[in-house]
Amino acid sequence: MRKSVAAPAVGLLMALLVAGCGGGSSDGPAPVPPPPPPPNGNQPPPPPPPPTVANSVQQVKDDMAGSHEATSPQLGASDYYANGPALRQGPPGAGRFALGGYGQIYVGSGHAAPNARVQLRNLETYAYTGGVWKRVQYSERVKGAFYSASYAGSGTTAATAIRNEPTGGVSVKLVANRLFRFWPESGLTASLVDPATVEAVFTTVQARLIQDDGTVADDASAKLLVNTAAEWRDQADFESLYAAEVPAAAKFVGNDQIGNGKLRLVTSQWQAMNFHSGSSAQADALAAGARSALANSAPLEVPSAKRFIVIGDSISEGGTSGSLNNYDSYRRGVWNGLVSRADKPLVDFVGTRRGVTSDGGDCSPAPSVTNGTPPNPEFDPDHQAYWGWCTEMVTDALSTQLQTLANAGRTPDIALVHLGTNDITQQSEMASVIRSDLDQLITALRNANTGIRILLAQIIDFNSGESDVAALNAEIASLAAQRSTAASPVSVVDQNTGFTAGDRYDGFHPNASGEAKMAARWLQALDTALP
Repeated sequence: MRKSVAAPAVGLLMALLVAGCGGGSSDGPAPVPPPPPPPNGNQPPPPPPPPTVANSVQQVKDDMAGSHEATSPQLGASDYYANGPALRQGPPGAGRFALGGYGQIYVGSGHAAPNARVQLRNLETYAYTGGVWKRVQYSERVKGAFYSASYAGSGTTAATAIRNEPTGGVSVKLVANRLFRFWPESGLTASLVDPATVEAVFTTVQARLIQDDGTVADDASAKLLVNTAAEWRDQADFESLYAAEVPAAAKFVGNDQIGNGKLRLVTSQWQAMNFHSGSSAQADALAAGARSALANSAPLEVPSAKRFIVIGDSISEGGTSGSLNNYDSYRRGVWNGLVSRADKPLVDFVGTRRGVTSDGGDCSPAPSVTNGTPPNPEFDPDHQAYWGWCTEMVTDALSTQLQTLANAGRTPDIALVHLGTNDITQQSEMASVIRSDLDQLITALRNANTGIRILLAQIIDFNSGESDVAALNAEIASLAAQRSTAASPVSVVDQNTGFTAGDRYDGFHPNASGEAKMAARWLQALDTALP
């Protein structure tokens, strides 16, 4: 390997030049030393960091008062919030049980900035119930589609206009004569709310202006407006907003709207765009206590979500319809448990697969079909679980999938792993062989992130497999102890103890009680793993 030679310091270099020009004599006056260089070689010092920007009660109140900060051709006279923030009063209609925060981007009048994009991240919704604000919905990334003014006609896909951003969330490039409506990637929420007890709703999202092409001059004069809002939905809409790329525009007209916040101009600095349906006193309560809604909202300057990857088989993936039954998997319980803990870091499930399987599969090279809609579509759909796959197959595919995530700026920070059932049931694999495959899986995860935290499950029992499962779980405990390091801890999560035949619906897969038990064990382990 060739070694680089450091360049001489400026003072030494000047001395050599002076000596070479006959200036080394001590008879003349000493040479005037050159001025010190700027801190970064020939570059000027970096600008000071931007001032800290945080959401506040006053900002929340301001976002529900006055007029929008600009007009937009996409705001129609029939829109109830055409002139400013507005509330729709009254309880949700019959059958409306799922709560959802959402938002919109409007092109302001006079906008002429073709290089502008709006970056969005950390869409959060809180419900005020029993005198306390509780976080019930969170999504680092949003989904969305384009619609005409006042949601007339039909929507169009925004797939080519949305891109992942390394600083969190996604950005969208607006198109002419269209507004952009966005909603949580994780879907709406039903399990964490009771419409009869929700007194007020608070929704917030972070937004800023960025460049579409970083080599082109900045569009500081862009006039793009963002707001947030909230609504109640029925079962059909609950599923549609989870699965559909472009929900019908008619779904956004005449639904049980809770209200819309002020449309504010986006700048190059992060801002929190808010909606609040409660009283002034309830708004004040957003900042009450060390674990208040505003105290726990994501910082505006830095991405803060911890990225989770769930790695497994059908027990982790879930299924929909027919012989596959119709179950969410424990991922739903883990997601809801993390979302409701507002004192814990914000989370983002990552993976190259989405939803639940719709065709099953076995321990063969072809992966099962995913993208199915779970029965309760209220959790982040991303995962790395394969119905029917053995540990070796999952491990062999993992490095490529992790590279795909890295390319999208979504390298996981924490891995939840439950694998080994198919190895035993389909291939009668020895526990030591499965251990070797899991060992390689740990290596693949660390190649992607040297500081990743790994939660390795001792797997649940299945019919007539208790002795084989016990042998594997002993190997898993030994492997975790061997591979755990201070930088990348490997923790054992006991999913086996207390899991009975009554917790399975077919001898292998967890039913509702089994999913709840598994989620509780993961959350208990994460309580320690997460700061």
